[in-house]
Amino acid sequence: GRGGANRHTFADSSDFIGWYYNTTGKRTGLGPYDYREHYLAYHEGATGYLKGSWKSKGWLISTAGRVAQQAAETESGQGTDRADEIERIRRIGIDAAPVEADVDLDQHIERQNGTCR
Repeated sequence: GRGGANRHTFADSSDFIGWYYNTTGKRTGLGPYDYREHYLAYHEGATGYLKGSWKSKGWLISTAGRVAQQAAETESGQGTDRADEIERIRRIGIDAAPVEADVDLDQHIERQNGTCR
């Protein structure tokens, strides 16, 4: 992290996502290509994921499967057309509102900047 980071700046947001993905992977034991499992851990939080709180949520498991499929397609180069990518995101229908993250972006930035409250 660096001082002056902003959640509305792509570079700062992608830095946070990379940090969160890496931290969650270490905490849960998930590998870098476990897209489905990482999405479940993101949605439920690492603790909820480890406790299995996602196992009774069929809709969440289905969404995580679609996220993993999209990631695999994008990784293989099939998702290079911008219009196709936008359509895929719309079809997946990810709603960020119910996500219960273990980490707050502002907290991460402040901690990295040495100004944690």
